[in-house]
Amino acid sequence: MKVIHYRIVEDFRSFRKVEITTEEADDLKVQDGEISLNLTLTNDYDYAVDFSNVGGRKVYLNAHYLKGLTEVLTIPIEVLTGQMKPGASLEKRVKFSVPELPDEYDLRFSVQVEGIEPPINSMKYPVVVLD
Repeated sequence: MKVIHYRIVEDFRSFRKVEITTEEADDLKVQDGEISLNLTLTNDYDYAVDFSNVGGRKVYLNAHYLKGLTEVLTIPIEVLTGQMKPGASLEKRVKFSVPELPDEYDLRFSVQVEGIEPPINSMKYPVVVLD
């Protein structure tokens, strides 16, 4: 059972409407322990977002591996900084590791404020980790 703790954070703003997509995730099969993908982050808010102005907290771009609804592994890919104007997109080439156990997983991405539960910022992408 997952327990959620609530806290008050001054001037907190979620990044749940920053959409993350990739065109390269069709039929992903990985054998070497690492994935390299082009990701597109799009600001779907009607105002600019500032990843560097969240009350001293870092903002992470994360990869999440799931089995069904259960999270198996979260990988912090990088710390995000700077701003995105409304409707703007940001292209990133990223590399991150895969789970050690060969299996079929779903891959999702998030933009997470340090210490706060990450939102869902992408659709699920099927990934097969080969032996």
